[in-house]
Amino acid sequence: VSSTNSGKSEEDIGGDFEQIIPHIGEVMPLSWQADRNLVTPNAYRVSLPPELLRAMKEYCDTNGLTELARHYILSEENNISPGGEEYLTLKDGLLWYAQRPAKKWKSDMHWISPANEETHEAYLKLINENGFLSVLNYIGDKLGLDSLVAYHLTFIVVSHCERGF
Repeated sequence: VSSTNSGKSEEDIGGDFEQIIPHIGEVMPLSWQADRNLVTPNAYRVSLPPELLRAMKEYCDTNGLTELARHYILSEENNISPGGEEYLTLKDGLLWYAQRPAKKWKSDMHWISPANEETHEAYLKLINENGFLSVLNYIGDKLGLDSLVAYHLTFIVVSHCERGF
C-alpha cells in the first residue's frame, strides 16, 4: 500500500513487483515487474486516503509501534527468533502480539497484531474514524461485492525475504 496518489510508476525501488501506484479509490491487480503477469488473481494494490495514513503513522509513532518495528528488523539480536512470538504492552497501555514465521521463509518478517479485544477495538476505532470504510467500499465496488470484511488487521514488518511462500 502506498501513500502516493500518482497512478504512475515509482522510481525503481527494487523488488519483484511492478511499481505502479493506483489513484485513491482505484484497485489495481498486483503484477510481476519482469513480465507484467498477475502475481495471483486475488492480490491487489490500493492507495490509502491521506488522512488514514497520517492517523496510522501518528498512532504508530506515538505508541511505540514504529520503534518496535525498527527494533525487530534492524538488528538480528533484537528480533524474535524464527517461529517465535511475544506479547508486548506498548506506550498506550494496550497489548500487542508479535510473531515471526519459521526459518524456512528466510526472512526477517514479523507480524504485529492486536492481542486482545480492547486493543483490537481501539485500532478499529482509529482506522474507522480516518477513512478505512472508504477503502473497503472502493475495494468492494471494484470486485463487485455486496459486503466485505477485513478479517485480520495487522502490521507486517519486513526488510528482506529470500524465499516467498
